[in-house]
Amino acid sequence: MKFRLLSLLLFSFLLTKAQTSFKPGYFISNGKKTECLIKDEDWKNSPREFQYKLTEDNEVLMRGVYNTNEFGINNKLKFKSATVNIDTSTEVTNRLDYNKEPKFKKELVFLRILVTGKASLYVYSTNSLTRFFYQKEESEIKPLIYKKYKVSVSDSPPNNNKSKLKIAENHAYKQTLYNTLNCENQTIKDAERLQYSSKDLKDYFVVYNNCNDHNLSYQEINEKKKSIHLILKTGINFNNVKVTNTVNGDRNIDFGSGSDFRFGFEAELLLPFKNNKWSVFLEPTFHSYTNSASRFEPNVIGETLNAEITYQSIELPIGVRHTIFLTSKVQLFLNAAFVFDFSRDNIVTFTRKDGSLLSEIKNTEIPTNLFFGVGTRVFDRLSLEARVYSRRGILGNFVNYSNTAIVVGFRVL
Repeated sequence: MKFRLLSLLLFSFLLTKAQTSFKPGYFISNGKKTECLIKDEDWKNSPREFQYKLTEDNEVLMRGVYNTNEFGINNKLKFKSATVNIDTSTEVTNRLDYNKEPKFKKELVFLRILVTGKASLYVYSTNSLTRFFYQKEESEIKPLIYKKYKVSVSDSPPNNNKSKLKIAENHAYKQTLYNTLNCENQTIKDAERLQYSSKDLKDYFVVYNNCNDHNLSYQEINEKKKSIHLILKTGINFNNVKVTNTVNGDRNIDFGSGSDFRFGFEAELLLPFKNNKWSVFLEPTFHSYTNSASRFEPNVIGETLNAEITYQSIELPIGVRHTIFLTSKVQLFLNAAFVFDFSRDNIVTFTRKDGSLLSEIKNTEIPTNLFFGVGTRVFDRLSLEARVYSRRGILGNFVNYSNTAIVVGFRVL
C-alpha cells in the first residue's frame, strides 16, 4: 500500500510540477519583431507552435506556424516558417519502395535555421524523418534530396530467373550543392564526401559563405554538454523480512525491521533533448543483510524455532530519471527503475532450541522488483534521495523482502 501511494504521489508531482523555463527570445510577424520570453522546449523535432510571455509576470500566450514568420531563443536556436516540398518517403528499411524519386508534399512548417548568409541551410525533423533545405540569397527554399529505395539485383549466373533485393540511395543533394553552391576552393570530392547530416552540411555552407567575401550572418552553435555522468553512491537500507508460504507454516517467521549499508556507483546517460531533463541510468550496488529471530512453535522439539538469515547481493537497477531545475544550483529529480538482484550463497537456517539443524532455504533464482525515488541535487554534485521498493521475493519466493532506502551520491564525472 505504501509503495502504491508513493508511486501515485510521485507520478502526480511529475505531471503537475515539471516546468520548462522561459528564456529571452523574439518572434517576427508581418515584418514586426517582438522581444519576449519563449518557453524553451529544447525541440528535437520541428514544432507547430510555441508558448511565450511578453514579460515575466504576463500570462502565457501561444503562436503557431500560421501567424509567425520567425521565432528564436537568443544565442541558441531559430525557426522560420515556410511552405516547402517535403519528401514524405519512409526511412524504415522494410517499408522502402522501388521509386528513386521523392514523394513530395507541400506543407507550411517551421524550419530550423542552421546557417544563414548568401546561402542558407534549414532542417525539418519529425519522429520518423529528417529533411534538409537550402536557399540561395532571396530565392525559393528548395529541398536537398536524399532517399533510400529498393532495387532488384539478379543473381549470377545470369538468366537464372532469380533476383534479390538491395538498398540503393539517391544522393541528389550532392550534385545540387556542387552545381549551385560551389566556391573555388570546394571540389567535387568535397561534395561527394558529404553525409546527409547537420554537421557535414553546416560545414559545407559555412565554407561557401566565407569564401569570396560572402557574408555568414548566422550559424547555429551546438552547445557541447557532458552526456555521461559517473556518480559514487552510498546509503542505508531499511529492511523488513518475513519467511512465508512454507509448506505447513511451521517455518513462517518474521525477522522484523533492520538496516544495512549499501555501496555502489551510477552511470547516467543524459538524453539529447528537453534540456537534459531526461536521462537513463545504471546503478550496480552491493549490500549485505543478516538477522536472526525466534518464536514459539509447538510442532518443533523444544517448542522453539530459531532462524538466521544471510543475504548478500549486487542490485542492478536500470531506470529513467526526470530532473526539475529549481534554480541554477538546486535540482529536484524523480527516479523509476527495474531492479535485477544478483545474489549467491544466501541462506535462511532454521534450528531447534538446542541448536540442532532443522532445515534450510537457499537461493534458487534472480529476483526482480521496482523502485521509485525522489531526491535533490545541489551544485550539480551532491545528491540526497529517498527510495521505496516494491516487495521482492528471494530464496525461492519463500522470503519476502521489502525495503526503503536513503541514498547519498557524489558526482565525480
